[in-house]
Amino acid sequence: MPHLRRYCGAGVNLSLKAIKGCHLEHIQSRFFIIVYVSEIENPHIMRRITIYLFVAFMVLMFNGCATTTYTPLQMHNTLPTLTQTKYITREQAEAAIKENKGKYLVRGRSYAAPMGLNPKADLKNGAKGIDEWVMLDGGNAYVLNNYKWVNTDGLGTSQLFIEFDTYQLQ
Repeated sequence: MPHLRRYCGAGVNLSLKAIKGCHLEHIQSRFFIIVYVSEIENPHIMRRITIYLFVAFMVLMFNGCATTTYTPLQMHNTLPTLTQTKYITREQAEAAIKENKGKYLVRGRSYAAPMGLNPKADLKNGAKGIDEWVMLDGGNAYVLNNYKWVNTDGLGTSQLFIEFDTYQLQ
């Protein structure tokens, strides 16, 4: 019986049978695929198998990272730390307008943030977009109206959409 080398990968479905000299047997469970590959004298084939498994693992890891979103409280606490312009609540904005200490510049601005590798990167890209729009509008503050992560490809990849108002405060 040949010596078998075991490779594991989360949700990986590789077509290693195409490699010459490779006797492959795989057992698939709900979340893992365990691949047993016979010991091969040719190190180039083993290197190829290792690279395929590594690439498959990385794709799954990055895809898995991009599917998580922020709760409203996490968003409320994190977004202001990432923007350079001032984050204010709707109540603060209305109070400033009543006291003639500020004015609306643009209401209902919508921004689709470039996709990052994870939700934090999405949020950083969104914060950069907010800062740029507030600056272009001639303001110095914003109110977050709404946000959502939209599935873009059916595979779990999502993009952050942000709706906000820009203000000029004194």
